Amino acid sequence: MIFGYCNLNIFVFVAYSALVAYLSLDTLPPVAVLAIPHMDKVIHMLTYFVFAVLGYRMVATRKGFVAMSAGIAAYSGLMEIAQSLNPDRMTSIADLGANVLGVVTAFMLLNRSAPFRNFVAAQD
Repeated sequence: MIFGYCNLNIFVFVAYSALVAYLSLDTLPPVAVLAIPHMDKVIHMLTYFVFAVLGYRMVATRKGFVAMSAGIAAYSGLMEIAQSLNPDRMTSIADLGANVLGVVTAFMLLNRSAPFRNFVAAQD
């Protein structure tokens, strides 16, 4: 097996991080579904909700999940700042708020309902 369980989680998390960076920083043509008012905020929230769920799969403790969630929220802020460097993109506090809301929603749902696993012990 090329990827173990932990290695596959790392690969998916890193690939998703790269995809989020690409979509955040690239100049994309408008999408018809975004014609619905505030749909872009829903997409931001869902994107970072999934990001936090993938982050959860990488940690074994609640403390690790807190740090991972904070890191993902910080990554969101960096993406918004980086957008200001692209003349075709615009930084938005509302987008940042939707991103953080997605992370917080995932954190609250997973922190309450899902068990934490010790991935290192599971690999031995």
